[in-house]
Amino acid sequence: MKKTVLAACCALLPLSALAEVQVSEVWARPTVAGQGAAGVFMQLQTTEAATLVGGESPAAQSVEVHEMVMQGDVMKMRRLENGLPITPEKGAELVPGGLHIMLIGLQKPLQVGDKVPLKLFFEDAQGQKQTVETTAEVRPMMPAAEQGETHLLHAH
Repeated sequence: MKKTVLAACCALLPLSALAEVQVSEVWARPTVAGQGAAGVFMQLQTTEAATLVGGESPAAQSVEVHEMVMQGDVMKMRRLENGLPITPEKGAELVPGGLHIMLIGLQKPLQVGDKVPLKLFFEDAQGQKQTVETTAEVRPMMPAAEQGETHLLHAH
């Protein structure tokens, strides 16, 4: 009897701890007619090391993880091909002018007040996958001085 109970309890234990990812302060920039992409920003925390590998949204054809980097005198945006590693110690801050999510191939312009459904895909070191569903509120853009930004050139 004891062996049966012990075996049943062990079967319920996971072989490895799945990272628990918390997503907060999710927002997107508004767009204008004809603009095919938009940035989404947020805070990420995790209990175990994980990688943000992408996402999906009914508002866009694709959802990618991007970063802004200086190349010479020009700020350029590029896709993180291997995703964004997140650690429990540091988490990740996705902000204008830095790391961010790109909604590419927008179905329609994003207007202030819109709610954009978003699924984010994470993977841990053992290859276990996790999907976190969230909503990005489209917020008005603040003046660059309030955001701590300089005028950035988005080049692909």
